[in-house]
Amino acid sequence: MEKGVLTPKEVAQSAVDVAVNKAGLNGWKMFILAVMAGLFIALAGNGSSISAYSVESVGMSKMISGLIFTSGLLMVLITGAELFTGNALMLAGVAQKKIAVISMLRNWGIVYLGNFIGGVLLAFLISLTTQPHMEQGKAGAYAIHVALDKSNLDLMTALIMGFFCNFLVCVAVWISWAGKELVSKAVGVFMPIWLFVTAGFEHCVANMYFIPAGIFEKNDTLSVNLAMEQYGITQTQLDSLNWGNFLMGNLLPVTIGNIAGGAFVALVYWFVFLRKEKV
Repeated sequence: MEKGVLTPKEVAQSAVDVAVNKAGLNGWKMFILAVMAGLFIALAGNGSSISAYSVESVGMSKMISGLIFTSGLLMVLITGAELFTGNALMLAGVAQKKIAVISMLRNWGIVYLGNFIGGVLLAFLISLTTQPHMEQGKAGAYAIHVALDKSNLDLMTALIMGFFCNFLVCVAVWISWAGKELVSKAVGVFMPIWLFVTAGFEHCVANMYFIPAGIFEKNDTLSVNLAMEQYGITQTQLDSLNWGNFLMGNLLPVTIGNIAGGAFVALVYWFVFLRKEKV
């Protein structure tokens, strides 16, 4: 009988094989799959926000958000979409000399752009609906509050929170590769993703939705007034919620932290299980 899970060494080899397949994808197919991944993660982010905005306890709201957000990575993995953070594991293929660094960077660049478009697109489309006006604007006010907190992180916090986020995301992907059927893959994804959201770590692709959602909501008077009242946000703070602070204050350092966290997982397990292999 075929075993239901791969051994850690077999998963490490699978990581190399996946890297080779990703590096060889047609550019347009890669881009389309990346936009889909951006949408999946954005939809999961939207659902997690809606589930959490009315929960007063911060810890409990993050726990509930994590339960919903896990659906995003599961959709990515099962549908074959291209997610930048998970693709940090392609470094295993580089270390094994199965793909060139330039091929990995090509994938990362195309996928990052596609993820960004998917996330921002959903944030914009949601801003055109009545969803932010749920409970007299509480959902929109929460979006502004979340975006403002994220876009004003100090550099060290953004780097560290980004590192541990993608450490856990890549562990989730790694565990999912060990499973051979949908249930085991779903279970493998669930716990590490739930953990990273509950801990409040920073995911660059998720932030491609969360922060633009808050920026777009700045145009809504109801959401802005309630955000000022409920969260004590000042006009000066609102002014700091802009595309420049999003890109430089959050997205850049969080992306660097995410790459480092994913690289750590890929290279540690390559070193342990594959370094002496001659494939």
